[in-house]
Amino acid sequence: MPLKLVALKVLTENRINPYMICLTRKGFMRMQKSKYLLFLVGLSIATTGNASTNDCPTDLIKNNDKVRIDEIDNYSALAEKCQDYYSYSNLGLIYSHQGRGLPDEEGQDNYDKALDAFDKAQSIATRNEDQSVALEHYADVLLEKGYKIEALSILKKALKLHPNPPYILNEKTATLDKELRDSATSKDFILRSSGLSTFSSNIKLLTIRPAEAAASPKTIDLPESSVDISIHFEFDSAKIDPDSQAALLTLANTLADPKFRNKKFILVGHTDSRGEGEYNLNLSKRRAQQVYRELERINPELANKMQIKGAGEDELLYSGDTELMHWLNRRLEVVIK
Repeated sequence: MPLKLVALKVLTENRINPYMICLTRKGFMRMQKSKYLLFLVGLSIATTGNASTNDCPTDLIKNNDKVRIDEIDNYSALAEKCQDYYSYSNLGLIYSHQGRGLPDEEGQDNYDKALDAFDKAQSIATRNEDQSVALEHYADVLLEKGYKIEALSILKKALKLHPNPPYILNEKTATLDKELRDSATSKDFILRSSGLSTFSSNIKLLTIRPAEAAASPKTIDLPESSVDISIHFEFDSAKIDPDSQAALLTLANTLADPKFRNKKFILVGHTDSRGEGEYNLNLSKRRAQQVYRELERINPELANKMQIKGAGEDELLYSGDTELMHWLNRRLEVVIK
């Protein structure tokens, strides 16, 4: 390629107007080729070595459906350059959208790349709100792939991280939680929620640490794995409803599974927001203690592996004053360590 065309190509690829270079056409043509090539190399390094702040996105793309497949490499290169939340989030949005329009194998590959991009975005986010959004997108891809149980675990973490969870995130998570609550005491549900099922073995457990400290005095508790169990109690009491005995039996047998051999468990009782805070805290402790006793009765070997904690209404998962939200907030959480 003629030298002049090489120069124009380098300049235009780096968005530099050739006429802004302080060289007259006459001087430009007279410059020795060797010096000019050195000039081009230096200019190329200077303009491509670091991403310009103008090149890096400052918002999430809205029309990722209009991005052609052959443009993905450009977004991938931009993410590698910028190394920021928006770049990787946009890359994930593009990959996830493109995955829907491709054959199974190609679509699966794009979904996997989307998960990697969203994981990168949440890990380098500097705000909990952005981290929450990246996790929500991650969960959306899992839902596209059919991993509902794993998606629910991620959505709950997104809810806990967001300082003011948007209505859509709250409703999406609550709807999925309600759908799965009937199977929440199955062995498969418990294993998959903790990442120990062969079904979910190809989904890595994300390392999720809050990007920033909580604005309120309350800390953000994000255990690596936990599962919410539907254990029903008599009204205003720690007495377990007889209908929940089958769920307790399943829970005890699952926690004794060899896959949990080296694990410890914290039984955390949660109430809804109704009633006095101190009263709810004590009630949640008594309920967690009662579950501990029942699990110990079913399998005495679990006794030394379990602890209890009462959270009362301090760790409400869902906002809203509907019966559904109250019902979902009343739960026994098994934190697996």
